[in-house]
Amino acid sequence: MEQVTTDVLVVGCAAAAGQAMLRALESVGSAGVRAESLAHAEELLAVQGFGAVVLGLDTMAPAEAREVAVATSGRGLRVVGFGSRRSAAEGVPLDTFVGPADGPEGFLRALGVVESAVGTGEPEGVDSPEVHRLRERCKDLERQLEDHAQAARESSDSYNHDLSRMTNLVGSIMDGIVFTDMEGTITLLNPIAEEMLGLRAFMVVGRNLLDLDAEGELLDAIRDGIERGADWRESSRTIEVHTPDQDLMYVKMRLSRVVNYRGEPAGSLVQLQDVTSDYKTDQLKNQYLSIVAHELRTPLTGIKTFSTMLAKGVLGGLTDKQERVVESIREQSLRLEHQIDKLVNLGHIESNDFGQDLEDVDLAEVVRQSAVPFEQAANDRGIGLIVEGGEGAGWTVRGDRADLRRAIQALVENAVKFCADGGHVNVRLIDQANSCRVEVEDDGAGIDPRYQKRIFEKFFQVEDPLTRHHGGSGLGLFFVKNIVEAHGSRVVVESELGRGARFSFLLPKPGASVADEGMRAVTPQTSVEPNNNP
Repeated sequence: MEQVTTDVLVVGCAAAAGQAMLRALESVGSAGVRAESLAHAEELLAVQGFGAVVLGLDTMAPAEAREVAVATSGRGLRVVGFGSRRSAAEGVPLDTFVGPADGPEGFLRALGVVESAVGTGEPEGVDSPEVHRLRERCKDLERQLEDHAQAARESSDSYNHDLSRMTNLVGSIMDGIVFTDMEGTITLLNPIAEEMLGLRAFMVVGRNLLDLDAEGELLDAIRDGIERGADWRESSRTIEVHTPDQDLMYVKMRLSRVVNYRGEPAGSLVQLQDVTSDYKTDQLKNQYLSIVAHELRTPLTGIKTFSTMLAKGVLGGLTDKQERVVESIREQSLRLEHQIDKLVNLGHIESNDFGQDLEDVDLAEVVRQSAVPFEQAANDRGIGLIVEGGEGAGWTVRGDRADLRRAIQALVENAVKFCADGGHVNVRLIDQANSCRVEVEDDGAGIDPRYQKRIFEKFFQVEDPLTRHHGGSGLGLFFVKNIVEAHGSRVVVESELGRGARFSFLLPKPGASVADEGMRAVTPQTSVEPNNNP
């Protein structure tokens, strides 16, 4: 029989495994043949030239494996053993062994043994260019493997560096930080949060926040926020916390939805900030202002009463000059009463029961009534004050009647105050599918974009020569913002300098929400505090 030269003889592998081995050898340029049995292997060894023998140790008895290994190594062939257990190779003279744990590196090492056997020139008839190509292929694979290993090491170092930097950064933040995934499992808890919540990170990280046995005002607030689901992006509230020493601590809690690089929800971020000092200071300021306001009411009532009596001639006739003076006194007393009412309402707007006296309200009637007190002031300056919309039925909303009137009056008052003489103020009611929109627009001086967020802050006033001379307490828009947010909506301001301003907000109809009307409802910023306002 004519002798044929082949690189590798595969012995002891099952049919499927043997075919897979042959395909793997072919992929790197080595030819191979599988022996169906030991007798077949002896027959092939007698008539063909091989450079290496691959033994499938899992299907061979140890004695048979040793016999084949000794016989083939005695002929100068390399012997490679494959098996699921390294113990199967004990006592078998092998050049190398490859198991499942060796992975791709072990397989490449075994192919290297085959390549070295083929490259020795011991088997007759091996084509030299083929051997050279196989050697170069193995070297390329080794280089690629080393490149991948180096890239993996660099990626791991970069990841560990970023993780360490983020951990140090989060740990050094003076606020409490809690991360949870979409299922509520805690993934991060910094030291400040540990102290505030009375938890330890090594005990709770990896556990679901909703399943923790621990209790407390902060934990309950966080659970409530997370359980509300994915229909919100950010919320803020102040929590009153009772500490073990019977003192009170006030913590501002911000919850926001975290998204991944695809923009998909990935979890929740909770930020806990101790605002006890600021909160108590602010509370004292409000109490002081409330006391001052109430103390001013007593003498103001007498001034207003007597000036009214003088103006009506109850105390006797007055000259024209005296009438003008008395009327001025009366107007100034009414103006002062209006400012005192704002200070009194400041305590109400930051109390627990703010915005809770809800009922079905005819919004059209409230808007018309809110504009009436400013009609005379507008006429005196030639300003056209126009109320548009509100005809017919369908204007019922769910809200606090007194607070809604207060908010709309503040917007109309601002519009008339900052509108130029001879200008226009339009108050509009717009019916939408599930809500009613209120708009107050003027063609006055407008608002600088730099201040369009700050104008809703308490006591803030724009330092602009065009508007500052109007005076005021800086509380009107603060009231508007808090009242609207207490009704589950938000105020939108649109303005350009010299082109007036437009303020608008939505109010849901009974049984509906404003979330789908293009003006997303927000979680009101509420403060939990003792109801000790005078």
